[in-house]
Amino acid sequence: MEAAPFDGFRDEVRDGWIDENDHMNVGYYAVVFDGATDAWLSHIGLDPVFRQQQGVTTFALESHVSYLRELRAGAPLRFTTQLLDFDAKRIHYIHASTTRSRATSPRPAST
Repeated sequence: MEAAPFDGFRDEVRDGWIDENDHMNVGYYAVVFDGATDAWLSHIGLDPVFRQQQGVTTFALESHVSYLRELRAGAPLRFTTQLLDFDAKRIHYIHASTTRSRATSPRPAST
């Protein structure tokens, strides 16, 4: 297992993800975490080409999101992913996202 988290996915809160409270809508957390998952799966070798060649797929059986900070349009998002455990049929991992404004250092946004 890797000792350090994968740190290879970035995104930005898009205008279309904003709700009537001027914050990122909760449904889009799943969308952006899915992008982080795709990047991480490719990083560990479970990319679409490998899955097609092997005749296998992946799917989410369970997901939990902790909303730690309100995010607004244009906020930069940085994702880290850490493998926690795995067996022949399951992969258990955690994502963490951080954001920063021009005036602040990175702050947790969600896990």
